[in-house]
Amino acid sequence: MNPSDRNFSQAVTSRLSGVSVDVIRDWRKRDILGMGEQTETGRWVYSLEEILRFSIVRLIEGCGQPVRTMLYMSERLSLFVLARFSDEPHLLAFKRDQAKFPLAMNGEVSPRFSTIAPPDDLEAIIAEHPLVIEVNIARLIDWLPAEVKNLLDDSEAA
Repeated sequence: MNPSDRNFSQAVTSRLSGVSVDVIRDWRKRDILGMGEQTETGRWVYSLEEILRFSIVRLIEGCGQPVRTMLYMSERLSLFVLARFSDEPHLLAFKRDQAKFPLAMNGEVSPRFSTIAPPDDLEAIIAEHPLVIEVNIARLIDWLPAEVKNLLDDSEAA
């Protein structure tokens, strides 16, 4: 199974990720989600990659960042997680132990900085902005719901 294939209903997505259907619906209505696809029958379907992003949001929701920022962080972090479960060439740059998110002066993650910057550039950003959220990718994977990890393992084997 390809992690980007949309095979999961909204109810299954909610159950696997831990994010309620009501929250998913609210984020979609507020146009801050950018995930999922509406079928011809009007139902919403999601991919394993999107379920992973929801799962990550659920794990980092206590970091004090706005929803849009957490969704941005989850998008970047999902690439680091997928790199651990895949040998796809486009994910090689994400095979790292940590992801770092520099904070802007207001304490929010600054989306203009990419987590895929070369290490030298990243060090310059960190020096410029001393407040950083560091995420240990192995620990993040450990904290993911077991069923999501199993699906990721299955997608790697496919």
